[in-house]
Amino acid sequence: MIQHILKYSLVGMGAVLIFLWLGVVCLEDKNLPANELAGQWTWFCGGGFVVACYGVITYGCYPTIWQQCLTKIVSWSLILWGIYEGVDGFLQVYGYSMSNHSLYALTGTFYNPRPYSGYLAMICPIALYEYLSLDKKHSQSLAARAGSYMALFAFLLCLCLLPSGMSRSAWLAAAGSILFVLFFHFNGVKRMASYYRAHRRCTVGMAIALVGAVIIIGYGIFYLKKDSANGRLFMWKITCQVIAEAPWSGHWESFPKIYGEAQEKYFATGNYTEEEERVAGSPEYAFNEYLQLIAEKGLLFFV
Repeated sequence: MIQHILKYSLVGMGAVLIFLWLGVVCLEDKNLPANELAGQWTWFCGGGFVVACYGVITYGCYPTIWQQCLTKIVSWSLILWGIYEGVDGFLQVYGYSMSNHSLYALTGTFYNPRPYSGYLAMICPIALYEYLSLDKKHSQSLAARAGSYMALFAFLLCLCLLPSGMSRSAWLAAAGSILFVLFFHFNGVKRMASYYRAHRRCTVGMAIALVGAVIIIGYGIFYLKKDSANGRLFMWKITCQVIAEAPWSGHWESFPKIYGEAQEKYFATGNYTEEEERVAGSPEYAFNEYLQLIAEKGLLFFV
């Protein structure tokens, strides 16, 4: 009996630690600028070390129960924090709370609506999956019913806020991941194979129409904020030139420094377009973690 209580107490304590660790993203200090995230990163790294050590020790003692619970603990922690972020976003949209950026009405606890939208896009498929999973047990227990409604609420809350963030990458991420969850939950492979055997011509026509729709939607998303898209493409072009200079070893300097020097060299050649000149800037990030990591540390470090 004592061992049973100890086992679930350890797992419960681990759940609390993971919940608090994943909630670091929601920390705010009004005495600091909203874009100053050093404190959050410090807490996140420190909390991650504590959670990892605790998880290894607990897994060594009770591997089965920890293995069974870990995924659910992470999923429901993210869902609960997603609800918190969603409510905060709605308060900002309707003017009951101030955003963290003077140019945007919606940022959640983030500094910019782009990472905030990315966070919401991550919560959507997790909440949808938990709702669909619990919906099968809808009539079996009160806890399953409450969890099902909570997951559905989180999904709809995040989905409603995504258009306001105006982040195309978040829209694509949410749409792709939601379709992925629905596809496998409803046995999409078997259904498609069965439908294809029965209606081959219709399936080919639908596939062509789908490809055409994707091209049209992609074209529309590109021109929704054309300058922003061209700016990102130009940024990645310069970053690739930086990588080409030292692909394996990297530069081991801050991204703004190496990017600024590479951009200066590029414009000094005179071989650039008016569009590139118009969208050029001095970014602090590459808006592509893979390219930035390779540019700073090299391919060997990246691998």
